Amino acid sequence: MVALKLPAFKGNVKEDNGQISVDNTVFVLEREYAITNANNGRPVLMTAGILRCNGILFYDSSKKLGSLIHLLNPERFVQTTNEVLDHMKRYDGRRFQGYIVRCTEDQTIEQQLKETEGRLFEEGLLIKPFELFPEQTVVFDTRDGQFSKRPSGLYLPSIEDRPYGNRVIKERNIVYTNPALMSCCYEPKTISDSAL
Repeated sequence: MVALKLPAFKGNVKEDNGQISVDNTVFVLEREYAITNANNGRPVLMTAGILRCNGILFYDSSKKLGSLIHLLNPERFVQTTNEVLDHMKRYDGRRFQGYIVRCTEDQTIEQQLKETEGRLFEEGLLIKPFELFPEQTVVFDTRDGQFSKRPSGLYLPSIEDRPYGNRVIKERNIVYTNPALMSCCYEPKTISDSAL
């Protein structure tokens, strides 16, 4: 199969301006996605270690609403993007820019990506073709819709230290990892949190 050529990310990656911190960032781990917006207490999305995984980022600039997916299993590309976009519609997300975040070519998602992109255009959900953001680490600020360089000291915390998410489940002094193939680790508390 010939690899689908994606347009390269054309924007700038902004410098750290001191407005991104551990306290206002949602850290997305493998097999998770998060949804946030500019009005939320955590308007910044971050993931790291995208080596064999794929990252997918959707952003609605009119709502300043973004989602970040850290997809471990490429066979779930279509299912996961559908789930996340349906979830974003609950926060009035309607017109998205899409980014694929990855460092290496992954031909297992190429056909799925092409079909998904075509369907999203037909449905009026995607405003332009997916762009490739070829970095291992993503820091995205929904307040201005820009990727950012990772500030020094901003690292993914241990799973147990995150004040949100459902990756670690504790029951009767037993701790185990959520076995779900994909789960939402963070979203605005109420629909009104997404209103500008």
